[in-house]
Amino acid sequence: MSEPFTDGDLPGSLDSRLSMLGNSTFAIVTGPNIPSVQTRLIEALSQATIPVVVTSELHSLPFNDFIDWRLSCVVFTRSQLGILPSILKSMSDNDLMALKRRGRDLFMQYFANRDRIVETSLEVLRSRVGLRANPVPNYATPYKKTISHLGLSSNADYLLNLRESPEYLSNYSFLIKQHHIWNTFPGPFWAYPHDPDKAVLPSEAKFRGSERGFRPINFGKGGDGKFFRLALGGDIESESFTILILTYKREQLLMQMIKDFDKLPNLHSVVVVWNAPGECVSQFGVAHHICAHSSSQCWGGRNPNSTPGSSLFHYVVKGPKNSLNNRFLPYEEIKTEAVLSLDDDVFLTHEEILLTFRVWRENRERIVGLPGRLHSWDPESQSWFYNNYLSCELSLVLTGAAFLHKYYFYLYTYSMPALIRARVDQFMNCEDIAINFLVSHITRKPPIKATAKRTFYCAQCGEDSLWIDSSHLTERSDCINFFSQVYGYNPLMSTQYRADSILYRSVFADPDMVACFDKV
Repeated sequence: MSEPFTDGDLPGSLDSRLSMLGNSTFAIVTGPNIPSVQTRLIEALSQATIPVVVTSELHSLPFNDFIDWRLSCVVFTRSQLGILPSILKSMSDNDLMALKRRGRDLFMQYFANRDRIVETSLEVLRSRVGLRANPVPNYATPYKKTISHLGLSSNADYLLNLRESPEYLSNYSFLIKQHHIWNTFPGPFWAYPHDPDKAVLPSEAKFRGSERGFRPINFGKGGDGKFFRLALGGDIESESFTILILTYKREQLLMQMIKDFDKLPNLHSVVVVWNAPGECVSQFGVAHHICAHSSSQCWGGRNPNSTPGSSLFHYVVKGPKNSLNNRFLPYEEIKTEAVLSLDDDVFLTHEEILLTFRVWRENRERIVGLPGRLHSWDPESQSWFYNNYLSCELSLVLTGAAFLHKYYFYLYTYSMPALIRARVDQFMNCEDIAINFLVSHITRKPPIKATAKRTFYCAQCGEDSLWIDSSHLTERSDCINFFSQVYGYNPLMSTQYRADSILYRSVFADPDMVACFDKV
């Protein structure tokens, strides 16, 4: 930790103070002057120690007109000084964890180094004059080719595939959210085009003049699968999703995957992330376009030699290098909030995709997918390990087959600690664990598993899959422990249920009734 303020009025050396704070739960924040108070505060936050502040000194804390210090500090009046030990001892573990977590976030967001403090000061000035933050940048390709969107042919309203998600709907209402923005991760430094936690309109909006694109099931009357399959329903406006495939020199598998997406409802587009050096796949596997080692869009548009009836619009893009972090770059080609992240060896049925999409629409702030895993505790080594065995709990959903919000692509790329992305590159592993850590840290909720499918077998993949390596599971355990150190705790949370469709395995007395889906 660098020293943003003078510590001349504090006892001992910086190292000795940090060592003591690292072994403490609380730290009294006081001093003869404002700089010493602020230095004491930031040193405590850096060690995930809970600051204890007297009310009269709240005005001395940095950026106090925007940061709500009561969310990360224990605040007391001078008249409570005699009972302060009793107050601190009475605090529950849950409250202590909430204070520590928020304090750690504040330190990483605003006080981690001098540059961050300067950036925060500039954000204070911007917020005071009521200016919106700059739009967060998409990952743009240096080569851009304009191609008309052909999409999927459709005769049904629910199959509309050109529905891009509207952006920056809070251009002028962001001011009412400033307190929330400043006091939650990732802070005020960027304006985001979408918010997974946006307010939901009441049920009446679907029927009383709303033009926001709702598609209620059976015009609001409900019904069995015959009606369910013709509309998205729910309390969220109708929308599409983007499929993002991370691939490495598997042209034939990629060709088969894209062919299987033909006539998939609500699919907006497919973005293929070509993660191999050199040649880039083009026109469904005819590799004739050489991609630069820098980011580039290799090819986009309709495959002129595709199977009749298959008119999927797709892009092939590259990241700056061969990295699993490329899976979560916020590509400008992604025009929807919903993103289905797929490995190139995962084949899903349309029903599995659509059920998972519908579940995600009701849980937009979470990762919703099919393969679930668990992080477990080893009492002998006193450490975490990656549990790949059958279990009645799960805490991770693998992003080889999962829906998540594009918002998290921005956070993964621009806000998540860089040490985590570096470890992903070092191991060529663990990017799915990293995104689960990030989402669980923000939401304090576990991911959601949909359908009974647990594993994916790919007979055509050969022995080039990363998970076949003997060190794969060991590295994933190492990642869980390392990420826990970076965050200061393990944010993963366990869950004991999965999501199936409501009428799954139902028995109908009426022979004309059908389930929501045939097999999920």
